[in-house]
Amino acid sequence: MDKYAMITAAETKPIKLLVCSQPLGIPAWSRRYAPQWYAFLESLLDQDIEGCMVRVRLHPAEVYDSAIPARLRTAHIAHPLEADIEWASHVASPFSTVLVEALAADRTFFALSADDAFDKQAQRTPFFADRRISVARWNKADIMMKIPGLAGPSALARDYLCNIGSSARVTANALESLASEYTSGE
Repeated sequence: MDKYAMITAAETKPIKLLVCSQPLGIPAWSRRYAPQWYAFLESLLDQDIEGCMVRVRLHPAEVYDSAIPARLRTAHIAHPLEADIEWASHVASPFSTVLVEALAADRTFFALSADDAFDKQAQRTPFFADRRISVARWNKADIMMKIPGLAGPSALARDYLCNIGSSARVTANALESLASEYTSGE
């Protein structure tokens, strides 16, 4: 996550929303939501949401998947994820590690969900079970209603990410210390 901590601060005006897709074929419980999810993503390609600039990003596993609508695959611009997160002031996705990456980059984020049953399944992952994570439904009106009230990610970052910006160095030092203890004990 160190590389995300180095991303420049987000511009607050205009709101730039990065919506990241997640293959809904895995896990099996989410398959039935795929048509609704991709229809929602396609609707975001048509226009920005009430003054909010929107960028849709497919998951790498979706880019060449013929089951994904061709219009989405054609519209996908293959920027590195870091560049898309740097562009964004807000990041949204269904259950996905991209929200943890947004957290590391100090971006305001929220989860996207189809309905209460989807919420219940996604919340089987501890990060998405955290009540501090806002959830919006797959429609433009709900997203625009959520954005103004979103809190910044600082408290979540303290709870979920350690040593942001220096984790590689801290991990290397810990491994070196363990190696020294192991070799000195022989």
